[in-house]
Amino acid sequence: MLIQGGLAEKVLLTAYSQVGTRYRFGGTSPQAGFDCSGFTRWVYAQNGIKLPRSSSEQFRIGRPVAKEDVKPGDLLIYKRYRNSKATHVGIYVGDGKYIHSPSKGKTVHETDAFTGSAGARFLGAR
Repeated sequence: MLIQGGLAEKVLLTAYSQVGTRYRFGGTSPQAGFDCSGFTRWVYAQNGIKLPRSSSEQFRIGRPVAKEDVKPGDLLIYKRYRNSKATHVGIYVGDGKYIHSPSKGKTVHETDAFTGSAGARFLGAR
């Protein structure tokens, strides 16, 4: 997925507008709450880009981007276990951070993208 300049900025502004929105499994809207792929799908849709519903489907679209080449607005995909498929997705914001809807009991927020457990679970970018 190629997002450049003004569009990347709009995607990030839209994503940041949802900081604090609660996580909800299967959630796809600010009113209901978001799961991870519901969040990314909603953010991109607000900016005219249609994404598939699940994190694994989102991982299969677009152009692969090497970790060292990620740019703000790129999708970051993670796996839960050592040999698992794509199970989590967020949006790269720059400076080694991404914004996402993480899990039950949490809200949309920015966190480290490549260190700690996120670094160990990183699967790829689009």
